[in-house]
Amino acid sequence: MSSQLASGLAAIDAVEIAVAEMEDSGLFVAGRGSAPNAAGVVEMDASIMDMDASIMDGARHRAGAVCALQGVASPVGAARQVLEATPRASIARPWA
Repeated sequence: MSSQLASGLAAIDAVEIAVAEMEDSGLFVAGRGSAPNAAGVVEMDASIMDMDASIMDGARHRAGAVCALQGVASPVGAARQVLEATPRASIARPWA
């Protein structure tokens, strides 16, 4: 990511790309460290407390977080959408 940052890529974009690559690689627990809930369904979180999937914009003093996701390939991408497209800092999937 350092060469892309040197070429002008925004830091928040570099963070999202790097974490998404870790989520996809299988070498890290990013996006894979989830566990089944009481119903046996795997849920994922990406929050400001989950350091391997955090997404924060220090310049704007904003953060995006999601919790209890199901069937999402990139929790950090979902968290980025919360940061960019909502007035919220966190959203959660409704409980059934």
